Amino acid sequence: MSEPALSGRVYAEPGPERVKRVLLATLLCGFAACVLVTLIGLVTVFALNFVTQVLFDPSAPIGVTATGQPDFIQGLAIAGFASAFNWLFGYLTIPAAMIALGFSVARFPRRRILATQAYLRWAAIWGAILVAAPSVFGAFAVAGPSGSVSVATVLGALTGASAIGALAGLACAGLFLLIVRPGSQIGTVDASVF
Repeated sequence: MSEPALSGRVYAEPGPERVKRVLLATLLCGFAACVLVTLIGLVTVFALNFVTQVLFDPSAPIGVTATGQPDFIQGLAIAGFASAFNWLFGYLTIPAAMIALGFSVARFPRRRILATQAYLRWAAIWGAILVAAPSVFGAFAVAGPSGSVSVATVLGALTGASAIGALAGLACAGLFLLIVRPGSQIGTVDASVF
C-alpha cells in the first residue's frame, strides 16, 4: 500500500541526531527572562516617572507616577510596576518562561530550523504574551471595588507590558542561539516558519 501524501508545506524534516545544550539554554533563558523583565520594568518605571514629572507636574514628589495622569500613562505605569515586581513571582514566571520556550524555540533545532528570525520572532511573541497577561489583569485589579477601569488604561498596560516582554524575549532568543548554536550543530538544511 502507498503512504498518503502530505498536505501543506513541510518546513523541515526532523533529524536523527541529538542536538546538544537545548535543555541548558532553556533553563538559563527562563532565569534570564525573569531578571530581564524585572530590570526593563524598573527602567520603565524610572523613565516614566521622569517623563510624567517633566510633562505634567514638576512639583510632584518622586515616586508619584500614575496618580492624576492620563489613563494611558497610568496603564504604562501599571505595566512597569507589574514587570518590576516580576522577581517576586519567580517561582511561577521562571517555569512559565521555560515551558513557553521549551515548546516553541527549543524545538526548532530538532526540526532543523536555522533561520535566526524564527527564533527571535517566537521568543518575542511568547515574551509579550507572558508579560502582558498579568499586567492587563493588574490593570483590572487596580480598579478596586468600583470596578471601573478605562479602555485607555488597559491599552496602556497591554502596550507597555507587550513591549517589555518582547524586549526580554529578544534577549532570551539571543542567549538561546548563543548557547545552542544550531547552525554549527545541524549543518546544511535551512527552513523558516511563517
